[in-house]
Amino acid sequence: MQTYELLVKNRAVRGNSPDMTLVRTSVGIDQIHVLFDNPEWLDFPITVTFASKNDMVTQSLIVTAVDSSEWVAEATMTIPWEVIDETGSIRVTFQGTDANGNHIITAKGSPLSVEEAGDVEEGSVPDDAPSIDQWQQAYADAMAAVNNAASLVANLQGQLESIVSDAIGEVYDAASIPMASEDTAGVIKIGAGLSMSENGVLSVDSVPVDMSSSVTTAISNLSLLARYAFDSTFNDGRFASAMLKQQVLPKASNSKFGVVAPDNDTTFVNDSGIISAYRYVLPVATNDTLGGVKLDGNTITSNDGVISVETATPTTFGLVKPDGVTITVDNGVITASGSGSDGYILPKASGEQLGGILVGDGLKIDSNGILSIDIEVADEVGF
Repeated sequence: MQTYELLVKNRAVRGNSPDMTLVRTSVGIDQIHVLFDNPEWLDFPITVTFASKNDMVTQSLIVTAVDSSEWVAEATMTIPWEVIDETGSIRVTFQGTDANGNHIITAKGSPLSVEEAGDVEEGSVPDDAPSIDQWQQAYADAMAAVNNAASLVANLQGQLESIVSDAIGEVYDAASIPMASEDTAGVIKIGAGLSMSENGVLSVDSVPVDMSSSVTTAISNLSLLARYAFDSTFNDGRFASAMLKQQVLPKASNSKFGVVAPDNDTTFVNDSGIISAYRYVLPVATNDTLGGVKLDGNTITSNDGVISVETATPTTFGLVKPDGVTITVDNGVITASGSGSDGYILPKASGEQLGGILVGDGLKIDSNGILSIDIEVADEVGF
């Protein structure tokens, strides 16, 4: 297969391959790859027209974005065999037209040319080489297959209408026909899933839960067919496998909806299909078990979830802070400071230093530690 590259720049078409010459009626399929320089080509449905001296062929073009500093879109298409069947130049034109009639179009350009095939010795071409007629027949067969697929959709629609019609039955006169039941034909009322037009046409609004499997199968097949557009080039028959592909609901994730399954540890599903979470009970904390605790509200309090311990007072338990002089803390061990190994030692009193004394002659001290002069002893010693 030979690929020729075209460039669409400033709405003009030019060739970008060293050789832009095609051979007339050559066996094989030639194609072109085109690059567009302006993002405007991504905003319109695009068609490409190939024109030779006597033929003009127009095709729909699927344009995709390109991550490039110079080019923004690209497309690849087959060169129609009709314009290769005669020698001369081939004009190639690209046009985009939207639903409102707005359009863009390239300037006239003839980047391709067709030359006559060279002479060959008789018998050098294989006997089974496809002819132009055979290529045309293959194309016709492909289009027939597309038409058959469209016919299949129509047949499924007809089957659905027939099934609904059979389910509804004939319309009877309510005055002479009894009420319908599972065993008796009769009149009916319009219920859920059905509707009646002003002309008396009964239609199915939605699929009732108790519809037969044949109805649901037909609806499912019709829905699958509607999901896939038939490619005009038949797409090598791959639409058939896509049409019958089983639709599977994806698994749920943090970013998309889908199906979930309970872990049977923290969640479970009952027989009615209702999913619930197991009820967790917080245990009470112990020396061996992690759990919850309750604040006493006096020495330990909470404000907006922040736990605090009150400062100790003469009447309230709480936190205390050593003064760092008489009481110190080292690695969590609290110690009362003093001059001896057993604690504080009171110094002897003097004229310059406060300190301890022993009660001597002429003095006395009561049980409350009050020091006073002993009058009786004082008289004896001459005070």
